[in-house]
Order: sequence, then C-alpha cells, then structure tokens
Amino acid sequence: MSNQLLKEVLTRTISQLEENPSHSLVAFSANTRLEEGVRCSANVRDFPTMYIDEPEDLGGQNSAMNPVELLLVSLGTCQEIMYAAYAAVLGIQLDSVKVELKGKLDLRGLFGLAEGVPAGYREIHYVTKVKARIQPKLLKN
Repeated sequence: MSNQLLKEVLTRTISQLEENPSHSLVAFSANTRLEEGVRCSANVRDFPTMYIDEPEDLGGQNSAMNPVELLLVSLGTCQEIMYAAYAAVLGIQLDSVKVELKGKLDLRGLFGLAEGVPAGYREIHYVTKVKARIQPKLLKN
C-alpha cells in the first residue's frame, strides 16, 4: 500500500472514530490447539495455520518459534506498524524501520522452582532503527 493510500485509509478511520467514539472498541480472535508434545497450532481469520513449538531443551522439536519469541515479534511489529501509520498521516517518507528485541526470563519461574520468580519475561529491551526522509518546511517571512 502506498503512503498516500495508507494516509487516506487511516485519516478516514480516525475521522470515523472521532464522529462515533463508540465504534472504537474492537475485538480480535484467535483459535489455538495443542497438536503434539508442546507443538501448537494457531488460526487467525483466513490465514494459513501457524505453528508454535519449543526448542529441544524445553521439550519441543524446534520446528517453529516459541510463545515468548512470538511475543517479541508482536511487540516489534506493533512498533513498526505504528511508525508506518504515523509517518503516513504526517507525510513522512520512511525508508525502513527495524526493531531488535531481547527478552530475559528466568526458567526457574517457568518450572516453579523458585518462589517469587515470575514465569514470564523479567525485562525486555529493544532498539528501534528508523530511516526516513523528512522534507524541511520553508519558513515564510
């Protein structure tokens, strides 16, 4: 989708939400299923089935990304999409947006081996790299 078309779509959506704030609440859905061992499948809308697995040392077959990696992917792509959306609305030409993410978790929490240790991420760090062309505005005297 071109930046101009993206801008038109988002501007129209923003206007509709301003006119009808009650339409701002939306629901998303997904269906997941444990397939075999720790390998799962996920279905969203009409997209092909996506698989989620674990590395071998966590009981998986290492055939797909695991849930905590998928969470990092979600966070990174959410940022990239928002950069693209805001840039389009503001008329900024993006050349690229990349997000590098690293999450730290303590496996003792996952396995319930230490009291007070959470099962999920303890911290997530990311670096966002943006390349854009911004046209300077000429000031009128």
